[in-house]
Amino acid sequence: MARIVTLLGLLWVGAAFAIDYTVHINQVSSSGKTIVINKGFNDTINPQDYGVLLVKGRVKNQNTGAAYNVYKPVAKLKAAKVLANSSVWIAFKTFIPESLKEGSELLLLSESALLSGRTDLKIDNRKVVAKKSEIADSLKETLVDDGDFLAKKKDQYQEGRRLHEKEKHYNSDIVLVDLDVWEKDRLEGEYSYEGFYESPHAEVFADRKRVHRFEKMVAMFLKKRNDPKFTMEALLAEQKRNRHNSEFQDRSLRGSAFKRYEKAMALESSREEKMYEDLLSKGESWSDEYSDEELGELLYNVGAVKEKERRQTFAAQHFNYQLYGSFGLNLVNNENLGDRENTQQSKYDVEGAFEWYLFKKIEELNQFSLEFSARRSTDAFTTGEYNATSVEYSGAFHLNWHPFYSPNVLERNIVYLGILFRYGLARHEIGSLGETGNYQVFTFPGFRGGVKYNFSNGFGVRAGAALENIVSDRLVRTSDEGELPDRIDHLEGKLSIGLSRFF
Repeated sequence: MARIVTLLGLLWVGAAFAIDYTVHINQVSSSGKTIVINKGFNDTINPQDYGVLLVKGRVKNQNTGAAYNVYKPVAKLKAAKVLANSSVWIAFKTFIPESLKEGSELLLLSESALLSGRTDLKIDNRKVVAKKSEIADSLKETLVDDGDFLAKKKDQYQEGRRLHEKEKHYNSDIVLVDLDVWEKDRLEGEYSYEGFYESPHAEVFADRKRVHRFEKMVAMFLKKRNDPKFTMEALLAEQKRNRHNSEFQDRSLRGSAFKRYEKAMALESSREEKMYEDLLSKGESWSDEYSDEELGELLYNVGAVKEKERRQTFAAQHFNYQLYGSFGLNLVNNENLGDRENTQQSKYDVEGAFEWYLFKKIEELNQFSLEFSARRSTDAFTTGEYNATSVEYSGAFHLNWHPFYSPNVLERNIVYLGILFRYGLARHEIGSLGETGNYQVFTFPGFRGGVKYNFSNGFGVRAGAALENIVSDRLVRTSDEGELPDRIDHLEGKLSIGLSRFF
């Protein structure tokens, strides 16, 4: 039964997001007690409805650092007047008064919407009349399930065949019992009964239970939606039906998301318990055999698996920047193959860079980083008939975007894309003619992308690719009539690998 109730609750939480519960506050009285909203009969609101207003906010998970939505109750309401497209409500209990203002967009969970389709409570009234000394026994007899019916005489019959297990069926959900006692009229000498205990009126009691059930469903909504581990995938996993037979759940080789989540939680719990038992088995002096360094390392890694994962993922939040060095090769050949004398055999570069996590505390920008790099590069390109070799010294400014993970997350494959501006100096030379020239070089825009991986110890590795059109403008050259042009550009397509370190 508890499992059925849980699944029904999960289904309701999912349905709560299939319907638009957003309301606009049109007016608020000066006392803040009377509120006019923009929804009415046409939006399943009835004159007897109770309601709860919620406000949506964003908070960060203390364990993972990820932001998620939470819903907070603003006020409890009772409908006073309902029109077709608007309604007036009385706020009889307010939690966040500053959110009750004209023009606010809030979430309204109304009683009619949440309890739609549920049957009304069936309540019976019974009256017990007895002498005052016998009223307790009479009440006990009345509360026995079978009363004076045939089932009480089961010992007088033999069971021929059992078709199913014993079951209980009730005609009503609740039975209210009124207790009256016989009293003798002193004047007339006749007996009449007078009220000893009057149970609440059935309709009043049913109304109270209905409101209580509504408030429990609102509480379930808040509990589920404010859980950072809650996902719609896990919510609906147990309700998805097999397309060939709707009586069975849809299963895959990996099982449902909900089952995988439960298995992961069970495994996590067992690991924690095993580690804790191992420590306790050594007694209170379990740490005596460790040096300070070993103890420090143990305390860093011991504990709950979730703590380890949290540290792996977010320990980098303590760092503000990362330095890395890389080695790259230009895979684009810009040489004239007819000039065998002037050529550059090794078209490589060595680069050092500083990546700055300037936006790590800003949720909307924390997937961006700024980078400054400097490199020495050797290359060669054709000037027409002859090839010119090049040695370049330049710096670049990068803006990087990390679409899947933040740039300083640990133990994850982090994909990044970037755009860059490069400026520097280069010396171009045609060796066979003895001709050299000094040039300024620049690139905009250049494009870069790759994958990097940051280990929990603060080191990391990366592999990347870049595409740049490098433009060279002459500053000084040995011959004005030579083969080296005043301006030349060549394409660079580079693959690189590197090592990094957090600081």
